[in-house]
Amino acid sequence: MKLRGKIENLKVTLIVLLSFSFLVIFLSNANSANDSELYFSKGLLAFDEGRFDEAAIEFEKALQIDSENPNILFQLGKTYNRLKSFDESVEPLEKALKINPQIKGINYESGVAYFNTGEFEKALNEFDITIEKEPERGEGYYYKALSLFRLDKWNDAITYLQKALELVPEYKLSIHYYLGVSYSRVEENEKALKEFAEAEKLGAGSDIGESAKKFVDAITKRINAKKRWSVNASISWQYDDNVTLKPSSLDKARDEAKKGITLGKIKDKGDWRATFNLSGEYKLVDTKDFTFSGRYSLYQSVHRRLRAYNITGNQIAPTVSYRIAGPLRINFSYIFDYFELDEARYLESHTFFPSINLVLSKSALLQAFYRIQDKDYLQDPHHTPSDRRGRNYAFGLNQYYFFMSNKGYIKLNYVTEREETRGRDWDYVGNSLGTDIQIPMIFDTKVLLGFNWDKKDYNHFNSIFGDRRKDQEYDWSVEVAKDLGKYYTLSIRFNRIVNDSTLAFYNYDREVTSFNFTARF
Repeated sequence: MKLRGKIENLKVTLIVLLSFSFLVIFLSNANSANDSELYFSKGLLAFDEGRFDEAAIEFEKALQIDSENPNILFQLGKTYNRLKSFDESVEPLEKALKINPQIKGINYESGVAYFNTGEFEKALNEFDITIEKEPERGEGYYYKALSLFRLDKWNDAITYLQKALELVPEYKLSIHYYLGVSYSRVEENEKALKEFAEAEKLGAGSDIGESAKKFVDAITKRINAKKRWSVNASISWQYDDNVTLKPSSLDKARDEAKKGITLGKIKDKGDWRATFNLSGEYKLVDTKDFTFSGRYSLYQSVHRRLRAYNITGNQIAPTVSYRIAGPLRINFSYIFDYFELDEARYLESHTFFPSINLVLSKSALLQAFYRIQDKDYLQDPHHTPSDRRGRNYAFGLNQYYFFMSNKGYIKLNYVTEREETRGRDWDYVGNSLGTDIQIPMIFDTKVLLGFNWDKKDYNHFNSIFGDRRKDQEYDWSVEVAKDLGKYYTLSIRFNRIVNDSTLAFYNYDREVTSFNFTARF
């Protein structure tokens, strides 16, 4: 009986101890919850009174007690936004959004944090949700417009800035300013001037007002400087160590064969020559989306000794260009060329040249083109295997990458072509790859490097040599140019061209060194 009594007493003691422990834990949690609520309430009061530093401290204290509370996390992130401590606001806002995405205003505050930390795509997503949840909240439209602005989506930014102007007129100074910049970027100069004038008036004496004034001056100068015509002229003094027209007629081959001369490398004929280029362009219509222009070019070369190689060239080229959408533009050119060789008619050609330009980014441009060219060699014997009259079809891609504030670039190009001629000796299919690089240097100097590889496979056995012709041409160039102010340039250029053919007669190696002066008006 005594043992049973002791056991009963022990049970009672254990029950009392457990009950007391649970009571202590309950009271402790209750006190912690009360402390968290107390800090949170203090933080809200400080926030409402604009004491954001104190509010942040109270919210941090509350978060130490209740680290998964989405309301505390949201208020802490919101407070850091007010303190412009955006790097610190991102984490609590992301955590609150993950726990409870339905908190009112959380998408807007998250968007503000992302925007000010440079994560514009994330900001854009949050402002899209803000506009969907709170369509009456003008700040959502405003910050979405600024996010689009930062992403260089000018036309979209204009749409949302105009909506924000209706809903948050208190932001009208900065809205008019960003509207002006956006219109300027899409070349709607009249609208840009109107918006900047409003910003200048509203922000007189402020940084934004002064910046708007500078934009007005710059746009006005740009409009006054824009002209419909342009003229380019260049004079070049060149030494060519193997003057040739890329020997294309078989007449010489026939003559040498009749005389029993062994066909081999084309004889080197070095000579000095002067060349003159003059081109002028006039834009009959020139708007942001549509341009219609005409160009005329004249080329003349005069050799010191080999006068038979003097060339006179004339070109007429009307062009139509239309911008379909912001980054996409289509172009169509018709080009007529007429050349004389030693004052005798040599070549006429008609070229149809449609192309598409796609702006991929501020530093990248892609161009695709298709070319159809009818060629009439006026000195070739007609209706013979060596008759080169015919048509050339080509498709090509040009990829441009710009750097150093668009003063330098890299161009990559590929062309595939097919030539169909009346004479069997000149039908071919070809492919070419090339690159051009412009590197800006100090003192308004630039270096231009070029390389092109051109491969032609002729379709038929040559009527004179009895073998099939395949050519590979390698073209290297390097040029150093010095700008003399805005209108003039001096340059020196070295160019080497090597043609490697399965028919030895068509092999040649030439080097051209030129000293050039160019003027632009």
